[in-house]
Amino acid sequence: MAMHHGLQRSGTNYLLLSLLRLGTPVLNYRDPARNDPRHKHCRWQSDKSTLIAPIARQYGNDFAPETIDALDAICRVPKGTAHVVATGEVEAALAAAPAGGDIALGKP
Repeated sequence: MAMHHGLQRSGTNYLLLSLLRLGTPVLNYRDPARNDPRHKHCRWQSDKSTLIAPIARQYGNDFAPETIDALDAICRVPKGTAHVVATGEVEAALAAAPAGGDIALGKP
């Protein structure tokens, strides 16, 4: 059982497909509301000032877990759930962003 995470254009759709093809049950297979902690693009970083306005409006939250157990509790998933994170190159994400951008850079 797993949850998949990542910023837009980091490969989350590919990651999801790969996990499913490997037979891994993915708890956040369907995306809930964008500010829900189970959304694949949830912003987990403690410093939310790095979020650009459109992202802050859509994905804004006050989540900043310091441990995996805390993340599990916030997401309301069983303790020990695997959290698989897609990461991509910053340059590729910026090149793929539409005009005005919809990505946020910063430390998770």
